[in-house]
Amino acid sequence: MIEMISSLVEGILLAIPSSADKKINKNIKLLRKEVWYRKLLYRHGTLIQMNSSLRNFIGQYDIESILNDSEKLKIFQADLRKDLVEEKL
Repeated sequence: MIEMISSLVEGILLAIPSSADKKINKNIKLLRKEVWYRKLLYRHGTLIQMNSSLRNFIGQYDIESILNDSEKLKIFQADLRKDLVEEKL
């Protein structure tokens, strides 16, 4: 009985997203509005959003400022595509 309760509590605690996960999810939500990112999703599927290293990569950036600066956006797109190749997705 105690094991079942501790497993339930552990499951609930793990279901609560951390601040880093919240930032990653926010960045992904912003990226989904972009046509070029939707094309990547179409090509690679949701593996992009589920891959932990790509999620961490997306979480490192301030996506709002990148989307407003075309030069930063080009660099971000190139880096993201490079990581996709490295991850073999």
